[in-house]
Amino acid sequence: MGYFLWQEAEQASNTLDASAVVRAVSAARRRNERVVIEAALSTTSGRDRDFLRAMVEDSGPSSTMNIGTRTRMRPNAVGNYRTRLIDAGLIESTGYGVVDFTIPGLREYLDSHPSKR
Repeated sequence: MGYFLWQEAEQASNTLDASAVVRAVSAARRRNERVVIEAALSTTSGRDRDFLRAMVEDSGPSSTMNIGTRTRMRPNAVGNYRTRLIDAGLIESTGYGVVDFTIPGLREYLDSHPSKR
């Protein structure tokens, strides 16, 4: 974000207005999606992404039981995908039977790109 704010400030003679900040935030978000999120998702399977998309339905941490219901996975499969996604650094355990996204912007990315598989 700082890099893009700096670029905007240089182009506007070291001053930033609201539209410059919006452009910088948008550029930083696009770069994060391309460099971090899409790279991280490139190694996931369809079922991994089903698991992640089931998490998007929650505004915060997700219950693995709810994920299983939404994906129609059996508990042992939910556990396997949970472990795979934790090992991949995409999610983390935030309590017993609860997981959340680890990468900033991942929830929003998946929500805004529902057809990317």
